[in-house]
This record gives sequence, C-alpha cells and structure tokens, in this order.
Amino acid sequence: MTEPPRPPRNMQDLLRLAVENHEASTGTPPDLQPMDPGRQEWLNEALSNLQADPVLEMKKGIEIIGRAIEAANATGMSPEVEDGLATTLDTLTDYVGSIDYANDFNKLNGMAFFAPLLGMDSVQIKTKACELFAEIVQNNPTAQALALENGLHGVLTLRLDTDSNTTVRVKALYALSCLIRDNASGQEKFNSEVDGPSILLRAIQTETQDHKLRIKAAFLLTSLCQSQPSFKDTLFKMGFVEQLVALLHTEHNDSHEFLLSALYAIVCDSPDAIKETHRPELRLAELLRSKLNLLKELPEFSEERFFTTNLLQICFPNSDRDQEEER
Repeated sequence: MTEPPRPPRNMQDLLRLAVENHEASTGTPPDLQPMDPGRQEWLNEALSNLQADPVLEMKKGIEIIGRAIEAANATGMSPEVEDGLATTLDTLTDYVGSIDYANDFNKLNGMAFFAPLLGMDSVQIKTKACELFAEIVQNNPTAQALALENGLHGVLTLRLDTDSNTTVRVKALYALSCLIRDNASGQEKFNSEVDGPSILLRAIQTETQDHKLRIKAAFLLTSLCQSQPSFKDTLFKMGFVEQLVALLHTEHNDSHEFLLSALYAIVCDSPDAIKETHRPELRLAELLRSKLNLLKELPEFSEERFFTTNLLQICFPNSDRDQEEER
C-alpha cells in the first residue's frame, strides 16, 4: 500500500500539491472528480494544519524536545520517545524554512537544545538535528551569530571529527558549512578555536564508499579559499597541496572534481603553492595530462576538465612545449 504524502504545512505547499494533482489528472476538471473518503480525510487534515499557528506549533515542538532530553538523561531514550522526537524535528524543519519562523524558533530558545541533541547516541536524532540546524542558520546572519555565541561550531566539529557514524559526520559537515560559509566571524572561529583546517584534512582523508564526506569537505575548502584568501596560506603551510594531489592519484571517482576544485582554489594567486606543485615526486603535470586524456569528449565531466585544464595552465604553462621537446 502506498504511503500517503505528508500534508502541506503552508499555502505554498498546498499550491504545489494542487499543481501536481492537476498535471497527473485525466483532464477532468478537479472540482468534478469524485473524492474517496480516505483522500477527503487527508485533505481535511492538510487544511487543518494550514490553519495552525506556526509559532504555537514550534513552541509545542520545543517543549517535546525538552521532555525527550530530560527522559534520555534520566532513564535512557525509549524507541517510542525517539520516534516522537524524530517526527518533531522533521516538523520543525518544515516550519523554519522561512527566515521569519527560524528567528521565531530562536526567540523560543530553541538554539539551546542543539548541543544536547547532538550529544545523543541516536544516529537518527543527530542527523535530523543537523538538518534542522542547517535550515535555521543558512543565509541567516542573526541565527548564525546566535549559534556561534552558543559554541555550536565546536559541537558540530566534534561530531564531524569523532562520530562513529559516517552519515552523522556528513550531516554535521553540511550544518557547519551552512554556518560558516560567507560568514567571516564563523570562519575566524573555525580557524582559531576548533582547528578547522586539521579537521577538514582528516575528513578529506577519510575513505567512505560514496565519497560524500570527502566531497563536502573539499567543497567547503574551496568556498573558504574564495571568501578568505589568507585561508589558502594556512592550507598551503599544512601540506594540503601534497595531500590533494595524492588523493587525485587514486582511481578516478566522483570526488575528483571537488578535489581539483580545492587544489585550484589554493594555487590561484599563490606563487608558493604553484612552486609546491612542481615537486617531481608529486607527478602532477603527468597526472593532469592523463586526466584530460581520460575525460575527453565526456560531457558529464566538463567541470572536472575545466579545473584540470586551468591547473595545467597555471602550474605548468610550458607543459605542452616541454613535451614536444622531449619527443
């Protein structure tokens, strides 16, 4: 039996649902189509949800979180409490997609619950807490400042660096990225208070089956280099050029595009980093030429070819001429 779709939470959701239903219809005007009792009940529930006061609903959700944390601290979390808490976090995530509601969530002291949520043993709760946090702070300077005041950059980097579950680490990195990208204060704290570059290096070096952690870490590295030029000097001094090149020498996979992007961001306008790429043991020029051969005429790798070509031009501008002379 097909599970019914989640009821819409606002008028935008309801409009989207109406358009989807219209597109899937047989052409009969919607108001003339018969409605079975089950669907009518579902629609009534959806309309009821639309009439709910979001702030009141968020307040109820925060109260549920508080009780669940108390229960977990006192006697451990039962499966029933965990499932209820997970559903509550999903509901809150739906609401805080609007910056106004995200700020209402913070006025209700919701930010104070992230540290205990991220400290729980439940993978489900930690991942959903990261998703809720990311939704709140993304493109929201007010929420970002509050999160930094609460030390949540430190809590997230701890989860990223030490959690035993890869999914939690990926979600923590996503939440951290939403907090510090395009946020000078967040980037400064990430660098100086939690040794962020070292944590990103360990994330990039982590072997996972789907490479998501490596991809997101490389993406954040690129973003930080572009928004904070001094950051690339730190990465250079920590040996990131050598580390990235070593990973690019591994069998080709979907993380290579992002590793090339990060390497490109580090060497741009950095004579020292460019000089580093000339070390013979790195065999970078050979690697880049081999990549162009491997990826030529494959449209799905256009971005990877772009970074490969530009790295050759920046780091080895005489590469083609040298090859001709060798022949």
